[in-house]
Amino acid sequence: MSRSKSVNVIVIIILLTVGLAVAGPYANSRAIAVSGGENHTLVLTADANLWACGDNGHYQLGIGDTTAGKKLLVRVHGVNDVSLLENIIGADSGWQHSLAIDVNNNVIAWGRNDEGQLGDPAIIVYSGTPVQVVDGEMVTDSNYLENIIAVSAGRSGEHSLALDKSNHVWSFGRNDYGQLGDGTTTTPRTTPVAVHAGRQNPANPNAALVNIVQVSAGEMTSIALEKIDANDPNYKGRILTWGSNKWPIDADYPSGKGKLGNGDITADSCDLPVLVLRGAQPGDSQYLERIIAVSAGWDHTMALEALNPFEPNCLGRVYTFGNNG
Repeated sequence: MSRSKSVNVIVIIILLTVGLAVAGPYANSRAIAVSGGENHTLVLTADANLWACGDNGHYQLGIGDTTAGKKLLVRVHGVNDVSLLENIIGADSGWQHSLAIDVNNNVIAWGRNDEGQLGDPAIIVYSGTPVQVVDGEMVTDSNYLENIIAVSAGRSGEHSLALDKSNHVWSFGRNDYGQLGDGTTTTPRTTPVAVHAGRQNPANPNAALVNIVQVSAGEMTSIALEKIDANDPNYKGRILTWGSNKWPIDADYPSGKGKLGNGDITADSCDLPVLVLRGAQPGDSQYLERIIAVSAGWDHTMALEALNPFEPNCLGRVYTFGNNG
């Protein structure tokens, strides 16, 4: 057996072993999605149940108390501590709070809430078990945020983002750097607000941000990815960013500005979305385009370009911007 085949077999055995360890005695409980936060992890299994492990000092595991962190996976409790959480289709772990989406496309949150990042104004500081995020500016008949298909709890941050089926973005939580993108720096926002268009629509920057297919929350920065629409030249897979444009002084590197990726190294922040510039990407546009995935870190962002063998400017490259310290 060749070395590469041997390695492949070992990897398969390890994955199977991990899968069995996660599943335990439960049928259909193989892991289908994971999310790693600052110090805790969420695991979604095929039976639509949610598991958690790691630090629990701020109730981010959703097990009803702040007992010591868990080294093994435990089931997240249900909304308002009724039974256990089930019928989950997506989840994201942040710094000290967690978000999930249920089968009805509602958003559920738990953990730290001192900046309103759980989207429930009735919660003062923490919620040990999941609560349902209220509608805020969405204004629904049920009074809860609805039709959500993706969430982001933020990397080292204290705000949350939610993407709905109509490709609009909603935000809640800390906002002192404009990371909620509604044209204000009011903090906190304890219920969801609609993210404005900003530079996506220069003629009407306070209109709603539209045609978004992915969101990613950084430490005090937010990222949205615009869809690629061959029939509409206005939507070419551009990246929009808002919030803090600077990173603080650290023992290992100096402070700086520019993590919004729009070429501005003077502004501290922006409370409306701006477009990320092309930089080294070839093309006719001044903006980074043909992007199919984004991920916001603490002080930097990564973007994946589409891959099309028949298009020389579409080679599946990775682009980054922000702190390089």
